[in-house]
Amino acid sequence: MTSYLFNIETRTDSEILASLLEYGIGASFDLKAWSLRARDCSSLASVNQRLQLLLEPVRCATAKLITMQALEHDESREHLRDECVYGEINPGSFKNTILDRVSLLLVPSHPHPNDAPALTFYDLGSGTGKNVFVAALSGLFVRAVGIEILPELASISTALNESFVEDVVGPGGSVVAAATELRMGSFLIDTEWVETADVVFCNCVMFDGVTMHSLSTLAKGMKRNSLFITLGQTLNDEARTKNGTEKTSDDHELCFEIIDTFDTDNSWGSGVDTFIHRRV
Repeated sequence: MTSYLFNIETRTDSEILASLLEYGIGASFDLKAWSLRARDCSSLASVNQRLQLLLEPVRCATAKLITMQALEHDESREHLRDECVYGEINPGSFKNTILDRVSLLLVPSHPHPNDAPALTFYDLGSGTGKNVFVAALSGLFVRAVGIEILPELASISTALNESFVEDVVGPGGSVVAAATELRMGSFLIDTEWVETADVVFCNCVMFDGVTMHSLSTLAKGMKRNSLFITLGQTLNDEARTKNGTEKTSDDHELCFEIIDTFDTDNSWGSGVDTFIHRRV
């Protein structure tokens, strides 16, 4: 009667997750159903309600499944499997914990509208684009850009962006929002953010030493007083050589000061170390 306890699980991780989604824990991404829901966004009075309606079907578990299925049997992208383990920050935590702190750091007290800075936001590894949309509605930025290396997720973010512009922001830009752009590519190659970003967000939890070294080296080219927000690791942890081995402190040029440290809620749990850096 207990022989099932000794059965070896032969399904892959994505097959296990797919079965969980199919049998009640969540619904898979149904593009037709989502599209019909998106059309209903404009009937809601609150822009936050419209955004919630737009994003609700794009569940974290669904994005994780799509990522697993894309990478599990693709040898050409085998190098991405460890670093592209999908997870996302809770949109409420991103808005109320991170962007509220950023607003105090960037926006002068009682600025004259004509003097308000024209700021640009980037999400490096933007997944399905949720942070980009939240940032676009925050009132802090005139431009919000996401860069995602996996085409499967980038295509979802592109589709979402079309409905975000049409149904959340509304016809004729009836809601004040930043211009949004969702790109497919590597943020280590698509490096426009280095020169133009005022605020960068990057989930670095799964990055290895080599990726952190490359990211931190590029970030040194950012303009003074720009902000770089990371999860799990700091840019100053990049006291490493190109191969990921440790440098001495004498070899490491400190280009960022950590001006705030706190916890945020994420799909894998609460209490994830979050750091706001300022380029000195």
